[in-house]
Parts: sequence; C-alpha cells; structure tokens
Amino acid sequence: MEIKKVAVLGAGTMGAGIAQVCAQAGYEVWVRDIKDEFIEKGKATIEKNLRKAVNKGKISLLKLKEIQSKLHYTTDLKEAVSDADLVIEAVPEVMDIKKEVFKEVCEYNKKAILATNTSGLSITELAKATDRPDKFVGMHFFNPVPVMALVEIIKGEQTSDETVNIAVEFVKSIGKTPVVVKKDIAGFIVNRCLVPYLLLAIQDYENGVASKEEIDATMIYNYSFPMGPIELSDFVGLDILYFATQQWDIAPKSKALEEKFKAKELGMKTGIGFYDWRTGRPKIPRELAGKYDGLRLIAPMVNIAADLIQQDVASAEEIDTAMKLGTNMPKGPCEMADEIGLDKILAKVEEIYKEKGYEILKPSEYLKKLVEEGKTGKDAGEG
Repeated sequence: MEIKKVAVLGAGTMGAGIAQVCAQAGYEVWVRDIKDEFIEKGKATIEKNLRKAVNKGKISLLKLKEIQSKLHYTTDLKEAVSDADLVIEAVPEVMDIKKEVFKEVCEYNKKAILATNTSGLSITELAKATDRPDKFVGMHFFNPVPVMALVEIIKGEQTSDETVNIAVEFVKSIGKTPVVVKKDIAGFIVNRCLVPYLLLAIQDYENGVASKEEIDATMIYNYSFPMGPIELSDFVGLDILYFATQQWDIAPKSKALEEKFKAKELGMKTGIGFYDWRTGRPKIPRELAGKYDGLRLIAPMVNIAADLIQQDVASAEEIDTAMKLGTNMPKGPCEMADEIGLDKILAKVEEIYKEKGYEILKPSEYLKKLVEEGKTGKDAGEG
C-alpha cells in the first residue's frame, strides 16, 4: 500500500509536530481540529518551526514554500480523512474521546491505516472502536516531534504484520527511527521503563533517603544522564506524571507528587515544581554526586527491561535504542547493566522489591536466569 495523503487529527503540540514532519517528507497533509482557534494555533506553531529552520539554514525558502503547499487545514473531519491513506490521531489522552474520533473516521474512510499517537492507552482497546482492528496501530511520537528521532510502533492484539511493516516504512520515510513494540503493554517501552524510574526517585526524596539535589547530581555526574530524575519530572510536567500514576498499575504512587499536583505546582511550565524554575534551570551542584545510591534507580529500570525481553515485547538492542532516542539517555538500560554487572543489579532489585513490594519491581525471571548461568555482563564476557 502506497501512502500519499496523511490526515493528522488534532492541531496541538503533538499534532502540529507530526503534521510538520510529514509535510517536510513530501506527503500531502490535512490537519483537522474541532475549532478554528486550535487550527490557527497549530498552524502558527508549524510556521514558527519552519521559519526557525530557514533562519538556521536547514531548509531553503524554496523548500519552505513547497512544505507550506503540502499543508491543508480544516475543522471538517470528512474533508480531512475521506481519501487519506493514513490517519494519525493526536487528540487529548482520553479513551472515550479517541474512540469517538475513530468511530467517525470509519464513517468517512473505509481504506486508511489508522494510527494513534497515544503515549499509553491500550491499542487493542482503541481498535475496538473501528471497523478494521487489523489496520490499527500505535504510532507514539516524542515531544518535540521535529527534534526527537524515536517513534514507537505498537502492535495491538489484532494488528496485522502488514500494517506494522507499512507503519515502520512510513516512519523511516519521515526521517524517524521506528522501534516495534510487539505487545500492547502498559507504557510500551520508554514510559514503562522511565515512569517508575522518575517516581522511585521522587519517593526516595520524599522518604528522606537523599535530597533532590543529591539524587539528581548522582544521576547527572556519575551516570552521565542529561538531567536528574526529579529535574526531569519537573521538565516533563508533574501533572503528566500524576496522571500516569492514576492510569497505570506500573506507576508507584507518591504523596509528594499528589500534593504538587493539587497545588498546581506542575514543574517548569508553572514556574514551580520540586524545583523553582522562575529564574531558569535549577543548578545541581557537582559535589553532591555520589551521596545517593544511583543503583536504586538503575536496577529497577534494568529489571523492567529484562521483563520486556522475557515477554518478547522487544529485544535488548531495541529497548536500548528506544531509551536513548526517547529520553536522551547516554546508554540504554541493558548496556548499563552489562557494564555494572547483572549480579549487582539483581541484588539491588531484590533489596528494593523487599523494601517496596511493587509488582513491577519483582525480580525478572530472565534476569535471574542470566545471573544463574553466569552471564553477568562485560566482566563475564556475556550478558
């Protein structure tokens, strides 16, 4: 199946970014939202991004005109989707809203592949609202879309291999790196590994294990992360993290996070979260690095990755690619585990599981098997 026309539903931050990269790749793109003001805002975002690219010499004025000619905007769903080959939904992260949109799409289009940009809702459940679950797929882009290279391609229970393959080729054609998530699992790869990492860090801070600066300094300076987990939580938005704790069983609960959410102190976007952002990015002193045991966060992430491998959701290489591209981590969890030693990782996971008891921290059978077989990482020559 050849994709020529793409309909993007939702002109918010994600929808605008998706529409932009599709148009830049030469596709005819129809952007649809429910109000003219949302369309105008999305259009302004795209124009601003394209002008920036021109000013930086990344695209010529001629190319700019060509991209602009590929973009069409409407509030009419039928106009947007009727002859689209691919429909990418990027409406609010609410199951009922998304289902309603897909039901309507199916009235006006009988042939397109249907994709959702959900960051964590069930692909299988969303597909039930359509007349073609075999042609329904998760296509999870990362923010900001024009910059972030990763797209997770998620296979629902009825998604055909052909649909997955078409989605993979499409993602490559727009200059992105696809990673296939072979099972429809909560959080997919990146959020399943990342969200517990962030929440366990917040818990350690609120329980007095270490200060937020000690936790962040350790992860930045000792593990080379671009941001510490508590700073990153503020950056992502504490509302988004709080919603994850309500939506997924995999997300450990945090009283401190709930209090921040209720106080509307949501991080960078409101000026205050766990840090004060009103005068810019918080300063994390280097001398505090090492005053916190970073394995308390790395080991659970590795354990989750091992569980994904065991469940045949993705390979170690795919998980590492997704985590590096989706979070800007310098190394993926599997690579870090091989360097640290899987025996040390397992011992720490067992310790934290005993301490906290969360199901997601239950030591992975696959991790235990590797350690039992002596495949403990680089020192053993195999991991």
